[in-house]
Amino acid sequence: MEIYYDHPAPIVLFVYNRPWHTQQTIEALLKNELASESELFIFADGPKSKASDECKSKVAEVKQYIHTITGFKKITIKEAPENKGLAESVIYGVTQVIKQFGKVIVVEDDIVTHRFFLRFMNEALNVYANRNDIFSISATMEYFEIPHSYKNDVFLSYRMGSWGWATWKAQWASINWDIKKYQIFNKPTKKSINKLCRGGNDLWPMLQDQAKGNIDSWAIRVQYNMTVQNKYSIRPTKSFATNIGMDGSGINCIESVVPLLPLYNMNNYHITLPPKLKNNKKITQSINPKKKLFDEIKYQINKQHDHKVFRKFWVRKHSSKKQPLSKTILVIRIDAIGDCIIWLDQAKEYRKAFPDHRIVLLHNKVWTDIAKHLPWIDECIPFDRSKINDKDYYLNLISELNKYTYEKVFSPVFSRDFFSVDWIVHNLNAREKIGYEGDYQNNHFLVDQNKYILKNYDKINFKKKADKWFTFLVPNNKNAIMELQRNAHFLRCTINPDFQSTLPILPFEVPITSLIPIEKYAILFLGASFIQKTWPLNNFIKLTQHIPYHTIVLCGDKNDQPIANDYILQYKGDKSIINLTGKTSLLELISVISKASLIITNDTSASHIAIATRTKSICILSGVHYGRFHPYKVDILNEDDIIYLPKIATSPTKNCFNCNLNCKHPLQNSRWKCIDEIRVEDIESLMEEYFIDNNDLSANIKD
Repeated sequence: MEIYYDHPAPIVLFVYNRPWHTQQTIEALLKNELASESELFIFADGPKSKASDECKSKVAEVKQYIHTITGFKKITIKEAPENKGLAESVIYGVTQVIKQFGKVIVVEDDIVTHRFFLRFMNEALNVYANRNDIFSISATMEYFEIPHSYKNDVFLSYRMGSWGWATWKAQWASINWDIKKYQIFNKPTKKSINKLCRGGNDLWPMLQDQAKGNIDSWAIRVQYNMTVQNKYSIRPTKSFATNIGMDGSGINCIESVVPLLPLYNMNNYHITLPPKLKNNKKITQSINPKKKLFDEIKYQINKQHDHKVFRKFWVRKHSSKKQPLSKTILVIRIDAIGDCIIWLDQAKEYRKAFPDHRIVLLHNKVWTDIAKHLPWIDECIPFDRSKINDKDYYLNLISELNKYTYEKVFSPVFSRDFFSVDWIVHNLNAREKIGYEGDYQNNHFLVDQNKYILKNYDKINFKKKADKWFTFLVPNNKNAIMELQRNAHFLRCTINPDFQSTLPILPFEVPITSLIPIEKYAILFLGASFIQKTWPLNNFIKLTQHIPYHTIVLCGDKNDQPIANDYILQYKGDKSIINLTGKTSLLELISVISKASLIITNDTSASHIAIATRTKSICILSGVHYGRFHPYKVDILNEDDIIYLPKIATSPTKNCFNCNLNCKHPLQNSRWKCIDEIRVEDIESLMEEYFIDNNDLSANIKD
């Protein structure tokens, strides 16, 4: 439904002594499509009588900054010479503006708004202007599980949200600000207290603190008046703002993290506002105080249980001193070498999106040699996955990471796991933590390492717990199956809506190693990360005689040395065999691959390195994750690169593919059935596709 309005509601902004926060708030508002049509009223509070010199300096800096603001239809600035306090400032400022305009949109100096914030607020103000039972419009909502059956974009809440809100003149005029006259204090009853607490168990204690003078809040008085008048606030199912002030810098907010419903993530505005919106009992039951109280009690009881479950790597936020928010971005990629190679297509986009920021990469130490050569990264921090159960290692790692308070943390890995990726994210100091909704396939491997966790795994919803640690999760795209597509989807939803994936390529020149043979050669990778997906050694030996090169190089890591030794013992042909298995660094391995004429490999990182170095390859692929890592699918494929797409050898029977490691067939010689069914003749046919004329290879192979 398209809503039209002649005059957007005025924006009322309250500022005090936080220059950086204020600037972020203004810059975000200016990105709103209605900013240039909206009037902005700024109420700047003065310093307290006993304010420190530092506070006075920041107050002056804020006042100096607000006079430089442009981009709105009209800007009116009201400076208080002395400190009013936030409550009095809000009551006075909103009252003055709403008398003139009849409606207002209110933000404080720590609210970073979404680019559709003003549109949402203005449309909601118009749609619900004649609803006497609706007191306000709120831009955010604390995280809760929205019932699957609820399809509306907004809902009614018993509680008003103050992190970006709007209201009308009649509603604001209905407030009784004199707390001494509140009936709940004259005759408190269980019924009246429970009614107030429909919006949260903290409201009654907060109202008592207000009455005792322990706090000075305008919001709790608004909340009480909403309750006695039986009024609601409109809340969105996707947030249109975030709060950057929960860092201890505010007046009423201690340093904390309040998880919100994810930010609205559509490129276009598609919000429907039902005029006859009714209170939804399922929503109310999801956020009512009884459930909240039950969850809190359950959480307290489970503290000891959680400590036992995660005792080997328990980390707390206070283990690292929080630093001031910096222009620093953290990207987390602690997965394997092959995942890193695939991700190279997207890595450059972080520098494009944040040209003036420091970009830190937390990476798997096995590909440190690649990480430190990436031209878009300012700092690399290696992660040792072998120490995942080492508490002291985690404490030191978190301490090192938290030398910055990050503006944004990106965790673009689709298959997350609780015990490394998500746990690290949870313990980081950051304004925004952005991840993938993804799945938890990798969790099972880590669970198996701990008998206690294995025993209790099905009793704890780890993913549900960890999802709340992110400020925004990119929703899964069922059409994006291949990892390159998933990575591209993540970028389009976060930093570059126009991103198009291409084949990855190494962004640096690889040093030439002396290990490279003089003559043309093919490489065999005999091993794999799982023995179940290793093609039979006898097949590799039979295939060797059909490879159209005299020199064969064996490559792999140290774990593959036994199988390489067996190959050398059993091979009786006339080929020249060079065994480099376990004898190369990562850069040396890449160098050897880059100069090869052909690579034949199990499903390993070698097949991805071959693509990044534009080397012809054949990948012997199981059906376990078919379509996820191979075959490659990209948005843009250069004609010259088509020849370097790997040839894929798979089982002819694919009815059980994509089993996600849950093979229903008995292992055959410790291998999956889909690997055992791939014949030597299948690989020979793929080689013939690369080299149609085996009598003249010079035109087809790499020099």
